[in-house]
This record gives sequence, C-alpha cells and structure tokens, in this order.
Amino acid sequence: QAAPVTTFRATGRSGMSLCFDVGANIGAYSVQLSKRCSPGGTVHSFEPVYHIRQKLHLNLAVNGARNVTVNDFALGDQDALLEMHQVKEGVFRAGTSSFVKNATIQAMGNDKFVVDVAKTRTLDGYVAEMGFQRIDFIKIDVEGFEFNVLRGGIKSIRQFRPAIILEFEFDRHGDLSNKFVEFFAGLNYGVFHCWSIGRNLVVEPFDFSFQPKERNVLCLPAG
Repeated sequence: QAAPVTTFRATGRSGMSLCFDVGANIGAYSVQLSKRCSPGGTVHSFEPVYHIRQKLHLNLAVNGARNVTVNDFALGDQDALLEMHQVKEGVFRAGTSSFVKNATIQAMGNDKFVVDVAKTRTLDGYVAEMGFQRIDFIKIDVEGFEFNVLRGGIKSIRQFRPAIILEFEFDRHGDLSNKFVEFFAGLNYGVFHCWSIGRNLVVEPFDFSFQPKERNVLCLPAG
C-alpha cells in the first residue's frame, strides 16, 4: 500500500488549493496535504468518531497544520443519521470504524466496537454550501463506504476533475467492482496503482476485477 508521499508524487500535482481528506483518522494524509497546499490553500478533513477526531486535532496542532478544517460528520450518498460500528478507544487499528459490518470488523470481534449513530452528508452538498469553485484532490478511506462517498460527490467530481486516492480491497468491494469501473469510465478517469521502488515511482493500470490485497487506487482525469 502506497504511503501518502508516494501517492502525491503520482498525481503530478503541486500547489493545490483545496483538498478533501475523507475518513481522516488521526491525520496522516491531512498533515501531508497541509504541507503541499499552495499559500492560502486549505484542507477539509472528515472524521465522525470522537476519540479519533481528538487525536486528529492533536496531530494537526503538533505539525502546525493550521490550514486544515476538521468536520465531525462523515460523507456518503445521503444526508442522514446512520448506524456506525465505531472502534472503541484504545483498540489497536483505530481506523477500522465503518458503516458497513465488513470482514475486518468480524475478524476483530464485536467487543472491539460500539454501534452508535453518525451524521452523514454528501460531498456535493458540502461543496455547494461552502461555495467552492475548485477541488484539487480527494482522498477516501472509509472502510467499505467508498462508493457511497463517490456517488454523493459525482456532480463535484464531474465539474472540478480532482485527483482521487481511494482505498480498494477486493474482499470488501468485490461485488461493487463493476460499479467502480462504470463510475470512473463514465467520468473519463483513468485508474492506477502506484508504489515506490527505492526512489523510483511505479504507476500501472489498476484492474478492479481481481486485486486480492488492499490497495490505494489513484484516479486521474484523462487529458
């Protein structure tokens, strides 16, 4: 799985003005995005789990990431209150909370999670409310809820053509593979997997039909 710096290199973009970190966790991407924004640029992070969000705030403060706005709700394909399996504080693998009871939750055990209600909004609704006129980069890592986020942001993605990094795991998303393919093909996006070998960046087309391991997938507008 590619680290944040690797995936940023692969986008070929610098001096970004507006970035989204959807499923921010404790802020590995938010911190890096903060550093890569142009002067006056901003990052908007989304983390609905309270104790994780507190760590996110601390991480941003320690790293001097003053251009990051932290939102306490999730993004999805509707404005709603949804049940969420939230990892308990102190549990190893803190970034496993999900609206979907996936294989990770089942493997870790129900005793590691509490079911609580979390607010969801759509990316399109948030963009319209904030009056944004561009989006440069979106990272999505929401433990099986990625396609919901994309579906709720299709208007903004079509209009602003951001680079997108999303987590894809065949065990979790396999039945949605064709929907991912159709979504990005319909928007004229190319989809790639990238990683580093030493100082060399390797980028190759990504096949949604069979990738048994978890991947960070890079989605770039054609042209």
